Amino acid sequence: MLRWCPERHRSIGCVDMIRSLPKFDLQAMLSDPPKLHDDGRGQLISDFRIDNRTCFELNHRLKADLNTLETGAGLSTMIFAAKGCQHTCITPLKAEVDRIRDYCRSANIDTSNVKFIVAPSSEIIHQLPRSAFDLVLIDGCQRFFFCFRRFYYAAICGQTPQDWRDADN
Repeated sequence: MLRWCPERHRSIGCVDMIRSLPKFDLQAMLSDPPKLHDDGRGQLISDFRIDNRTCFELNHRLKADLNTLETGAGLSTMIFAAKGCQHTCITPLKAEVDRIRDYCRSANIDTSNVKFIVAPSSEIIHQLPRSAFDLVLIDGCQRFFFCFRRFYYAAICGQTPQDWRDADN
């Protein structure tokens, strides 16, 4: 929302445009995380998510000029969106994408830079350009084979959160 302040305009002779958008509040989101995932019995839960430390690391380190990729979807997707990354999110469940978009809309998080690919990552990730991403977050299905294959195809794309910890030590 842009506002014009006529009083100031008269007093200093210029137009003062103030951008007033709510600031992304990760702490508030983590204190009451959205229920984005189905528990398999039809109940929405907030348990299937990345840990708080990773959320804070993402929030601290992401910048709007980064091209990012994620397998899985959830809180991390919303952080990528809030930080303005050019983000690609691969997830097999359209319902999760819809819930993420709905939550972001209600929290004034812009998702226009997020490209959702609704498909299993094992069918898509090997088709993506190998050097197109600055950061890849591998999440979602935790079985070793799936994680290994995602890592194999994505490793040469950029950094992983483990690189951050190694660089900080």
